[in-house]
Amino acid sequence: MAAGALETRLAAANLELLRSQLQPHFLFNALNTVSTLVLKSDMPAADDAIVRISRYLRSALAPRADETVTVADELADVEQYFAIERLRFGDALGLELCITEAARGAYVPSHILQPLVENAIRHGMAPAGAVMRVKVGASIDGGRLRLRVTDPAQGGGVAVAGASTNGFGLRYVRERLQLFYGFEASVTLASSTGGTTATVEVPLVHPGKRTGA
Repeated sequence: MAAGALETRLAAANLELLRSQLQPHFLFNALNTVSTLVLKSDMPAADDAIVRISRYLRSALAPRADETVTVADELADVEQYFAIERLRFGDALGLELCITEAARGAYVPSHILQPLVENAIRHGMAPAGAVMRVKVGASIDGGRLRLRVTDPAQGGGVAVAGASTNGFGLRYVRERLQLFYGFEASVTLASSTGGTTATVEVPLVHPGKRTGA
């Protein structure tokens, strides 16, 4: 019993450590967006970005690192983050959601999608003059929840950002999933003519609990 309690506390501490790494990473990139807008002398957009960043951080810090949230809540944070990036890229950046109704109520560790979406925006490459459309999908199949993030890059994009051990986004997602689900979760990358897709698969579990906790 004591060993199990210690393992649970260590997992919670590791999850908190991961989150402590995510927030400065996000903030650094978000401030780059503000800096770009200031250099363009687009002060209304810069002010809007600061307000949105503040709201996002307030939302991101609300849940405990070892808690889960619904896919719907996770998508709300993703859309908030996307709105910040659109202040910099404007109409050249688009978001497409394909979420089944059953998946919206499923539970996932918080902040699993945002690093993947961030990588897609930073490293996806759309043809010149075209909209870079990031696609986010969620569905349930065979008792497992499947999340997908696709960018337009062929052989790059999400894969370039996180395939190596030095890539923060994929490393963060993989470590976080392992702490929640052990080897029952997976993260895969695939590239085709339609772009590069990061797919996360996790078992359906009760809210607020990690598998095996």
